[in-house]
Amino acid sequence: KLHQEVVRLLKPLNVHCVYAHCDIDPEIAAKRVMSAGRLLPDVFDAREQAFHEKVREGYKVASLHLDTMFEHVVLDASKTPEEVLAEARNKLNL
Repeated sequence: KLHQEVVRLLKPLNVHCVYAHCDIDPEIAAKRVMSAGRLLPDVFDAREQAFHEKVREGYKVASLHLDTMFEHVVLDASKTPEEVLAEARNKLNL
């Protein structure tokens, strides 16, 4: 419900906002964490796969509410960091 409150508070300001998030399959993200060379995953990364799938779905649901007021940009985070940056620059006209 936080996203609904954000929309409610910002709507009267009539500002142009961009809501962008990096979307990645939790399985791909987990493989990246494991290959990053860290000895132990952090508390968030150590959570089970189902948790990460729920978080991903939560972002998708939140974006449906925010999309009514904000420009919505989804970045494919399964790409390389350089490709994600290029996609962001392209989609955000930077």
